[in-house]
Amino acid sequence: MIYELLNSKNFNLNSLDNFIRTQEVKKVYRKIDGEYKIIDCDYIDDWSIEKKRSVAEKISSDKYITYLAINDKEIAGFLS
Repeated sequence: MIYELLNSKNFNLNSLDNFIRTQEVKKVYRKIDGEYKIIDCDYIDDWSIEKKRSVAEKISSDKYITYLAINDKEIAGFLS
């Protein structure tokens, strides 16, 4: 595993296509009556190819500083 700052040589809009982004969610923060509260909310968050490309476009913009975790030339994770 290597960690690199996202740049045009190591990332493009298709770089997250094989990224596995599936997460089981049990609780979430919601703003209720002006305060954030943790509530039960049971679902599976699984990104579509469209969502992955939208995130790729967003994190590669000048508005973000993003570090990539790269394993065998595939994106294993990222932090923005």
